[in-house]
Amino acid sequence: MSKKQSIFAIIMLAIGLIAVFALFLFMLSHEGFFVVDNANRGGEIPNNTEVIPNLPVVNLPRPIGIFEYPNANSDYIDLIGPGDFEYIENDGNWYLISADSGNVWIDLTFWPSIDILQDFFNSFPHPVSVYYQNLDTGFSFGHRDGINYFSASLNKASFALYVYHLAEQGLADLNRIHTYRQGERREGTGQIWRRYGFGRQFTHLELLRYSVMYSDNTAHQILERIYGNHTPSYWDFYRSIGGNVSLVPSISGHRMTASEAALIMRNINDYFETETEYAVHFQYSMLNSDVPKITARYPIAQKYGGWDDVFHDMGIIYAPSPYILTILTSLFDMQPFGIFDEISQFIQDFNDRYFRTE
Repeated sequence: MSKKQSIFAIIMLAIGLIAVFALFLFMLSHEGFFVVDNANRGGEIPNNTEVIPNLPVVNLPRPIGIFEYPNANSDYIDLIGPGDFEYIENDGNWYLISADSGNVWIDLTFWPSIDILQDFFNSFPHPVSVYYQNLDTGFSFGHRDGINYFSASLNKASFALYVYHLAEQGLADLNRIHTYRQGERREGTGQIWRRYGFGRQFTHLELLRYSVMYSDNTAHQILERIYGNHTPSYWDFYRSIGGNVSLVPSISGHRMTASEAALIMRNINDYFETETEYAVHFQYSMLNSDVPKITARYPIAQKYGGWDDVFHDMGIIYAPSPYILTILTSLFDMQPFGIFDEISQFIQDFNDRYFRTE
């Protein structure tokens, strides 16, 4: 091949390559050369594609009622929470969230009406004082809860809480031995004065159990004598937990209202939740109270008190959604103790209906 022919061939090859490359660009720009993956990989959004953002979370710090949307006054259905739930949309206070049972509407302002409680106690035939509080939600209701009564033996629980707190701070040795002596015998409720002779030895921890579980007057009087003048004092402690010290002219003369009794039980419940050795000891004694008046289908940590015509009980009821109930009474003319059952059942039904977490 001559030099002239070689140059011509190179020129023709170059023209051919340019043509092929131009065809390649044309086919690519018209999506006719390759199978195109139309999936969106970021950047511009294809037409008629809706962007769904990451679902935000609704945090429910307490259980909340689920009602039929959008009628907030419809019948109670169930309770949901606490916890974090994926939120889908909302309409004012109503939120559609994803739950185990499916998508449900919740009203974030849900709170049971107290009308049913007021109607029951306003028509109740006996003058009693009551305080009820659901521990999951903080919902509370009081009936004549500001009237003060002689506390009878309710103060044995608050005084025991004081002694346990001293021990937790290293200010009391509950393993110390006390020898039961003449002059310490107290009749009434309890077992020590009935079962044991003078000279019997008890640890302070055992005395606390007798005082709380059996409402033992002898055990309480011994503990009051030992710790009644301790520093910090019972009055300092009672003030520190929010108690009204004007109701405590003396430990034995302790007076109490239904709301004050509930305050004591909230503090006792807080102490139980620490699950220390002493907290477990205290809780066992209250769970096995030998004179229960408040009743429930669930376990109850409670303390009963009775003296002359005053009869009281205060308890933590371990329902699926736990609650506190205090009932203080002056039962003149031998009025029936069945009122404790009647009130207990009513509050249990109310709590189970509005604060169910099963």
